[in-house]
Amino acid sequence: MGTAPPPHDAAAGRLLRCAAVFLPAALPRDGRIAFWDPEGHPLPDRGDLWAPATGSGAGPSAPAEADGSGVRTSEITVVRRHGAQGDIRPSTVPALLLPLAEAVPLLARARHLRSAHPATRCWGAAALHALHLVSRGRMLPGLTADDHDAWRAGPRDAEDVAHLRAVAAGAKEVVNETLIDIILYRTRDCTGPGTTYLATTLSDVNAPSALPWRSFTTVH
Repeated sequence: MGTAPPPHDAAAGRLLRCAAVFLPAALPRDGRIAFWDPEGHPLPDRGDLWAPATGSGAGPSAPAEADGSGVRTSEITVVRRHGAQGDIRPSTVPALLLPLAEAVPLLARARHLRSAHPATRCWGAAALHALHLVSRGRMLPGLTADDHDAWRAGPRDAEDVAHLRAVAAGAKEVVNETLIDIILYRTRDCTGPGTTYLATTLSDVNAPSALPWRSFTTVH
């Protein structure tokens, strides 16, 4: 399998400031990561992200997406807040869709990038955890509901289980190192009372008796 060349830093930085969302497919490996800009700025062009493939990486053995040719633009529907009352409504926004082969290196970079969008950093953490499982051989063969071959994570050891339980349990301390404000919720679906407004560059620690934060939205 070929390896995608590194994207151009300036354009990649612009893309990682966008919000990322995973678009699943019948085959998990066919899913895509969609990047969209909550501020409405133009998205980077594919040509700005990847130079044309040259040398050995452009040979017939390299996958088609390795030179950025698998990236395409589209429109996706997201849920956003509107108006002074913060009403939640669906919106159709332009997005840049990346195959996983090209998205994973970008997401891994976003995990510790202060300027990256919180959603993108979150997917970066998921990507790094998945890579950690793969590097340890924690993969099992399986079949989809349509009898297509597909890999799944496992078997998990005690450390893996503890990590997943910690993620599911929520956060007791949040440091907002992004350039935008966020709202923290104690539910998994960004609803309900007891929210916490956390401005950019600030942090907050949950009271010992309070429920942990389990989801967040960004303020635009």
